[in-house]
Amino acid sequence: MDALDVVKLIISIVVGISLIMTAVFVIKDVLVPIIQIGEAESNISAGEIVDKKIINARSGLFTSSDMDYRLVIEGEYEYKGKTINGQKSISVDKETYLQVNIGDWFDSQTLQITPKNN
Repeated sequence: MDALDVVKLIISIVVGISLIMTAVFVIKDVLVPIIQIGEAESNISAGEIVDKKIINARSGLFTSSDMDYRLVIEGEYEYKGKTINGQKSISVDKETYLQVNIGDWFDSQTLQITPKNN
């Protein structure tokens, strides 16, 4: 191995290490905050109903007629000292689902419904 080959090897190692460090910084600075926001957003327990969905819970070989009644609420949560608006999908029973309308305020902890002011 001559001197030129050694220089090429050193350059290759430095470039490889640089690429690895760049990937680590991307994961740390981009992906981790996205995961943290998702975790913080799951703390939303009350907010305005922005969508309603009925999902048929059928799956695989064994089918069921069970339905999943979901409300999508938009509310506020704290992230790094800032208040941010986000959305969360919440499963409710059929009775609750039928009582609420889009635009109503819903608290998933107390199941309190505050109708939208027209």
